[in-house]
Amino acid sequence: KPEVRFYEKAIVRAGVEPEEIVYVDDNPDYVAAATQLGITGIVYHCGRERPKVLADRLSAACLLG
Repeated sequence: KPEVRFYEKAIVRAGVEPEEIVYVDDNPDYVAAATQLGITGIVYHCGRERPKVLADRLSAACLLG
């Protein structure tokens, strides 16, 4: 399982609030670690799911119009 410390450093480097970050990965454990800090996490399997699936998930999270 990834260390939350990695995501904390990424938040600082980005210079934004965690709620302003979207993290997309195919590993649910990585997404879970990011969401522990308030980052919006989306599990997406490129190659196994159509791009529309990602668009739908972004839209559901109010991140895509």
